[in-house]
Amino acid sequence: MAVTFTAAAERDASWRRARLAGVAVGDLLLAATSGVVALMLALTYAGRFAALERSDRASHDAPINLNAVERAAALEPGLASVMPDTGDRELAAREWFRMLASSRDSGQVVPNVGAAARLTVAAAEIDRNPQLDLFARRLAAAREAAAAAGRPAPAAVPLFTAADIAAIKRAFVVRTRAQFRNQLLTWGLLYIITFLGMMGVGYQTGKALDRHFSTIY
Repeated sequence: MAVTFTAAAERDASWRRARLAGVAVGDLLLAATSGVVALMLALTYAGRFAALERSDRASHDAPINLNAVERAAALEPGLASVMPDTGDRELAAREWFRMLASSRDSGQVVPNVGAAARLTVAAAEIDRNPQLDLFARRLAAAREAAAAAGRPAPAAVPLFTAADIAAIKRAFVVRTRAQFRNQLLTWGLLYIITFLGMMGVGYQTGKALDRHFSTIY
């Protein structure tokens, strides 16, 4: 049986070429992935601001910042599209502002408009207010449905329906444009720094392996 002898230097050079080829492929894949993510961030930025500009053109009123509103009455203009009656609007704004103020006092930030979907208004509160129209009808419908199903009468009804939330989303925001831009840029920079750090660690690890195998061979 023939035995082929390979010099240590040749083995080392062959191993180096194979390792560098593998690293090159990995680096290209990582760079391509990072490019896609960077493109997605850019498109998100452009899309978000384009939506805000369209909203501004469609409405003369500036969106209401839920994390900066100081009184319940400031929420009412954004609710007019789903609650034309003054009494309903005032009740919804008051209950919503109570949640916003509580979150603010506890150091929390409202993450999105949809967080209001979990709010409810007590049936007793609705019964006490003869000026309500929409909420009175919703409570009556909920009571009828409960009776037909043999369930106890509801103690509360949702403050907003899913349709309400969808309709009022454009009237409210949870951050300013500057805050949105800063957050996007911050996370984008963190990603780039992490990517470069991974590249640096990979490069240094490769150099250490080079020294290790050179010592062995």
